[in-house]
Amino acid sequence: MKTMKRFAALLLVVVLMAAMLVVPANAAGGTITINNPVSGISYNLYKIFDLTTNGAGGYIYKVTSAWKDFIVSYGGFTVADDNTVTFVETNFDDAAEKAAFAKAVQDRASKAPVIAADQTIVGAGSSIEFTVDDGYYVVGSSLKVEAMSFTVPDNTGNGNVSKASKVTLPTLDKYVGVTTPDQSTISSSVGATYKYKISLKVADIATQDYVLVDTPAAGISGPQNASQISIQVGGVDVNSSNYTLTFDATDKDKFTLTFNKDYITSLNVATEIVITYSAALNNGAAAENKNAVILNWDSVEGKKTAETTVKTYKFDVTKVTKVDGSTNPLAGAKFSLYTDSSCTNVINLTENGTTYTVCFDELCPHTSDHVTEITTTATGKFVINGLGNGTYYLKETAAPDGYNLPVNPVTTVTINNADGASFEITNTAGNMFPETGGIGTTLFYTIGGIMVLAAVVFIVTRRRMIEE
Repeated sequence: MKTMKRFAALLLVVVLMAAMLVVPANAAGGTITINNPVSGISYNLYKIFDLTTNGAGGYIYKVTSAWKDFIVSYGGFTVADDNTVTFVETNFDDAAEKAAFAKAVQDRASKAPVIAADQTIVGAGSSIEFTVDDGYYVVGSSLKVEAMSFTVPDNTGNGNVSKASKVTLPTLDKYVGVTTPDQSTISSSVGATYKYKISLKVADIATQDYVLVDTPAAGISGPQNASQISIQVGGVDVNSSNYTLTFDATDKDKFTLTFNKDYITSLNVATEIVITYSAALNNGAAAENKNAVILNWDSVEGKKTAETTVKTYKFDVTKVTKVDGSTNPLAGAKFSLYTDSSCTNVINLTENGTTYTVCFDELCPHTSDHVTEITTTATGKFVINGLGNGTYYLKETAAPDGYNLPVNPVTTVTINNADGASFEITNTAGNMFPETGGIGTTLFYTIGGIMVLAAVVFIVTRRRMIEE
């Protein structure tokens, strides 16, 4: 009876081992291929069991020294002094149990004392490949969210085995636009409002909260409170219990948006969370003003970045007069910049020496904060910057004393994804008196003198006629 029980137990072990790891006697290693790997993620291969034959068609599994303690503590195995493993429970009779074992291996590998991987390959392209000896292996990744087990050779005798990674990572994109945020780069005038959009598509995994950190350049003024930021899924506002929104105490335009892990896992894979808000360039704007958003979603590998750029442009003017073929700078000319050809909508400007920056009403609410008129200095030069794409009109409103306005005092300035042209505007000197009279006064004096002389001649002649 005892003999029968031992035979039955032995038969059970053989059957279980055959179901998990049946191999032919002539096996001699092979390859493990991971299809569709996540680019940039480290894939780690761990050899758990050596696989050999006993010369009589049987198979011997021995735990590697690095994993002996783990196998003993995991349960379901007995390990002999020579590290030969006997399976005493059905540890691998279904996919779920195999997956649980592989995940346990991956989790143990990263805990102190760390068990080093036998091989590591960084994900790239359509597949990666490990060259291995016969044995039982687990392949995990630095994401710690997917682990796969392999027997080389498999139960058909194939030494080249493969599986596909099923991990879907989150995606992060950021867009900017004047009315519809759908571009990575735009131009904008200082003070003019435009819009940002952050698109976050969730993965099929969430190892922690999703944390978005939005950091604008110093030249960008963004939202100041939660009411100025829209957070939606499918056009519906996300309940505020699913996230926290905080603003930086030092950089008031920087904010952090944290989505709860439980909320992320409740969403279907690739569900898009859309965050939108308005912003404007301020007086600290540079030629290029970047706004970056970072997504932290995994403590090891989980960081993604998206960035947009808002550009501004400029043009420069030199005011001159030309005398005897010489060109000389001219001080005292006055100019204003307009958005319309009839020169009725004047643009506010902030002044810094001979550099002027456009300043729309959102940032220049008070008269003391801006000027609307430029007066040339002794250099005759000035620069206007902070302009977005468009057509502008620079009008000379007053000429310096002793000079005439140009016949056409309006200069058209076109900005199209580049700085505007450099303009040289010339004034000519006026006549002595009156300055705008030309030769008219001299002519009047001449005619008047002739008329007086004629009157005298007439009177003298008349008297002579009477006396005669």
